[in-house]
Amino acid sequence: MHETNLKRSGALLVAAMVAIIGCQGSQGAQGAQGPSGPAGATGPSGTNGAPGAPGPSSVTTGLNLTITNVTVANNAVSVRFVMKDDRTAPIDWNGVYSINTPLSVRFALANVTTDASNNVLAYNVLTNSGTPAQPTAFSPGTPAAPSNPAANGTIVENGSGAGDYTYTFPASAAIDTTSPGKGDLTHTVWIQATRQTDLNDTTDPQTFKAVNVKYDWIPSGKGTPINRQIVLTANCSKCHDQFKPEGAVGNAFHGGGRVEAPFCNICHNPGRVSNPAANSLVFVHRIHYAENLSNQANLFHGISVTYPQDARNCAACHNGAAQGTQADSRPTIAACTSCHDYVDFTGAQANLCTDPVTTDPVSGLPLPCGHMGGPQLADSSTCAGCHGPAGNGSGGYSHPIPVEGYDKGSLWDVVGGNANTNAANVAAQGAIPPGAIAFKYVVKSVAAVADTSVAGNPLRPQIVFKLQQSADGGTTYNDVVFNTFNPANPAAGQELITGFTGSPSVYWVYSLTQDGI
Repeated sequence: MHETNLKRSGALLVAAMVAIIGCQGSQGAQGAQGPSGPAGATGPSGTNGAPGAPGPSSVTTGLNLTITNVTVANNAVSVRFVMKDDRTAPIDWNGVYSINTPLSVRFALANVTTDASNNVLAYNVLTNSGTPAQPTAFSPGTPAAPSNPAANGTIVENGSGAGDYTYTFPASAAIDTTSPGKGDLTHTVWIQATRQTDLNDTTDPQTFKAVNVKYDWIPSGKGTPINRQIVLTANCSKCHDQFKPEGAVGNAFHGGGRVEAPFCNICHNPGRVSNPAANSLVFVHRIHYAENLSNQANLFHGISVTYPQDARNCAACHNGAAQGTQADSRPTIAACTSCHDYVDFTGAQANLCTDPVTTDPVSGLPLPCGHMGGPQLADSSTCAGCHGPAGNGSGGYSHPIPVEGYDKGSLWDVVGGNANTNAANVAAQGAIPPGAIAFKYVVKSVAAVADTSVAGNPLRPQIVFKLQQSADGGTTYNDVVFNTFNPANPAAGQELITGFTGSPSVYWVYSLTQDGI
């Protein structure tokens, strides 16, 4: 039985194998492709790649610099700032991603102190160089010594292409926050930057821009920072046209990079011991008063210019400045002798000064003389006793307010006199004496109006205005009420305003195009 079953099983196995082999025929042609299946769910987004370097900007005008913050670490000061053009495109100081030559950027650090009368004194400058060390500003691109590349501080770009930078002052300009009261002083960072966008003509003044920006802060965080401002840049710019270069950048005032008047005191500072006349309160007066100096050897670097108004009009430069009144309330020997170079304050000059001053009969310039009040201390601490607001000499003014006298030969005083218009006392602009009346015009409209009294009705210019007057030096103004002319009594009310002569003058001007401009 067992043998028979085995034989049958083997026969079945052989038959099965034969059957399988017999089913393998040749491969048939490929069938048509079936329809696509439904789309799967969207996968997660990949991470963004790193931004590429921006190409050159086509917007190249101007330079705007903003100091965003100042930090102090281990008494080392770092200042972060952003530079953009007039259309807010970022500026690269190396001229890689913005169209400009490498920018000239300089940094100064100082603190501000006051005296016992709360007068703001000259900057105590912490950025010094040379032998002896004297106040200056540092250029990080020009190290003081090749062996120490960070001698003038370091500048780094924050990120790429944003015009965002951080400058860190060197150890030589560290601030003192440990000594009593030092951390409570106002500290100031000044940045001077210039930009030239003409890559072919780097002396082109039309494509040159300079800015001076400052940042005031108190390291301890106590109190409000002092805005040191003895003069107002806007006042100086009335004559100096914002210190813009003309002709070529190289001919610009002081290189073209100094455009804010308060910034001058960083270098033109009492700490510049190599040339005491370089102090701001000396050299500025000496330049503008040059033609009247008694000793022409006292000219500052030989510069002699005229001043287009009364030199006693201190308000021309100081009016409106935060501490502008110090020009009157804080007299010093240095400031006084910047103009009155003939006055001796030591007692060495036997002849005392006179009022009016005694002049040389040939040159007309003042002769050397001794201070009428006698010798004074070299630190000028006694000057305010007579010349300051607490003194009894001038009521706070070192000079009388200048007033141009009227022409006494005019027809208002002399029968058959001249018809000149200066028939009244005229005060200098911004220096109106107490009690004087100030006038101003208020223009309502200007139009071209047809003149119907003439054939063809030609157009005539017409201005509608009113006159206002102020009795408080220009603080408040009221409309002027003119006198009414009485034909029956010509002697009464002939003038428009009682106490004044003359009438308003109106000038009409026009311009024509030239060279398509």
